[in-house]
Amino acid sequence: MPYKMFTYLNYLISYFVKSAIFVNYLKLVAIDENSMIPPYRQLADAIMKSVEDEVIVDGHNLPFIHDFCVALDVSKNTIEKAFNSLKRDGFISSYPGKGYFIFRTKLRQQA
Repeated sequence: MPYKMFTYLNYLISYFVKSAIFVNYLKLVAIDENSMIPPYRQLADAIMKSVEDEVIVDGHNLPFIHDFCVALDVSKNTIEKAFNSLKRDGFISSYPGKGYFIFRTKLRQQA
């Protein structure tokens, strides 16, 4: 099998695996446009609840900001504000070039 074809197949497999993981996130998050709670807070609360319920495990990476924007039909600023809120509260951490990851130290300290 030529190298390009092998690389493309690996890309497709990784894309579908990531897509399946992302679909699971979308099941956890629903933005209610009629709510008095701001959209960024709704997203942050949904992620925190998923972490607390151990639906999302420690060390797991969150989908990219752009993916959330497209899927939830909200602005990039909304997603960034939610992520920054979670990061400030110690629920997630970010690594430049790699993304945002669940960081459960804060939850363990609260218990």
